Amino acid sequence: MPKAEPSAPEPSSRHAGSAGPDRQGPAAGPLRRGALAGTVFVVAFLLNWCWEAAQVPAYAGSEDMPWAPRLLHCLPATILDALFVAGLYCAGAVLLQDRNWIRHLGGRGYLAVALAGAGAAVLVERLAIGFGWWDYNAAMPRVPVLGVGLSPVAQLAVTPVISFLLAGRLARSSRDQERGT
Repeated sequence: MPKAEPSAPEPSSRHAGSAGPDRQGPAAGPLRRGALAGTVFVVAFLLNWCWEAAQVPAYAGSEDMPWAPRLLHCLPATILDALFVAGLYCAGAVLLQDRNWIRHLGGRGYLAVALAGAGAAVLVERLAIGFGWWDYNAAMPRVPVLGVGLSPVAQLAVTPVISFLLAGRLARSSRDQERGT
């Protein structure tokens, strides 16, 4: 009698109905696997571009900048902000071994994301002011004790959370349309 081959172990899962730790299953190709990271980047880019353009008048020397040049002026900072948010997403995916972690992020998770963003903003703002890369005018409220602008700290606390919420919903909606539900 031939010896029975051991069956392949079932993929591990923390959530019923999922296809393993990354919840996309073996059929997911590289483009599909990177889709959520790309969605996070695009959403973060759009949110941060609006925020950057809105706060320009609170920076010294930029008070009267017209909108068209302001939008162009904000592009480099916006790209860095979006890369930071996408980097937060990727770090979470690696640490949690779950590419879809933002789809089931609870209140504590959102708080951790907001604190990570705010902490990074404080660090960047302190460095930028210290090295003379930029400065604020009287229109920028400051975070007491830290001496950095409230708007950029709030920006990197809020935009990652909103980006993750929107990207998670967009991805869920896209997945549901593919399934026809």
